[in-house]
Amino acid sequence: AWRYLTQHLRMLLIQKQLETLRGLVKEFPVPEAVGGVWFEALDDFFHYDCAPAAKESELSRYCQSVREWRDGYFPRDFAGRLRVALSKNYWHHGMREDVGKSGSEISPLADEIIAQEGLLEANMEFLCSPQARSAWALGAELARRDSEARLLDRLLLGARQFHNTGLLRGYIANIVSVSATVLPRVASILDKLEEEAPSLAVDLTAAAPNHTDSATRLIRMVSNRKADPSVLQYLHYGGTLSRMPPKQLIEALELLISAPTPMTELASDLLGTRLQNDSAAILSDPDFLRTA
Repeated sequence: AWRYLTQHLRMLLIQKQLETLRGLVKEFPVPEAVGGVWFEALDDFFHYDCAPAAKESELSRYCQSVREWRDGYFPRDFAGRLRVALSKNYWHHGMREDVGKSGSEISPLADEIIAQEGLLEANMEFLCSPQARSAWALGAELARRDSEARLLDRLLLGARQFHNTGLLRGYIANIVSVSATVLPRVASILDKLEEEAPSLAVDLTAAAPNHTDSATRLIRMVSNRKADPSVLQYLHYGGTLSRMPPKQLIEALELLISAPTPMTELASDLLGTRLQNDSAAILSDPDFLRTA
């Protein structure tokens, strides 16, 4: 019932059903499971349906009443605010900030975590859950505030414990540009994960392909049967494909074509993209021509 109501929340507000909604939420608080989508719908109402309102108009006054109603039950504690913000779709935050010119909901949460590190531990299970749909964005914000990469080990532990990499991927994708000393640590972590948690190693390699020697690592993992050949699709990420020597590209293509179920479409896609960007170097390479 709550999911149905959430889907129609914006329409109910447009139809001036605020008092009905007010009474409902007062008696039955919005469940955490739908909190993110619920507040997304409210954001959309304010952005699309209140923006045209002239100052002091009836619509303007109505929208202000809706804001006051929302603010009255919006969580005040850190855990509640965290769950509302991160349960929203990642792309919704971008729309809210870039198009709506609203301030970031996630940046202040990152500031609080950096100031009180116990907040990270206390909320790690949620942060590494499917419900935290915008965890990647929080990971990115944490990295930008953590030039010494002090949070890296704790985020890695959380990802391994709860089998979810969103938060850690956002952190890794950004910490490699923030910290000058973190790359050897990341490489060491990936080396260890190749043996202990290959799927996690793949996720983190793909998160920062320009800093993790992704082509070498992914090809090695497929060759050693630590990863499915389909992970070679990540060679498209960053500038990986354009940096690969022809010999390495041949190795990747051979792994795809010789897979138990040949992945000829992916192989053709990788080859076509590389030829489109750098055909002269590929077509003049004797090893490539011999293999082809």
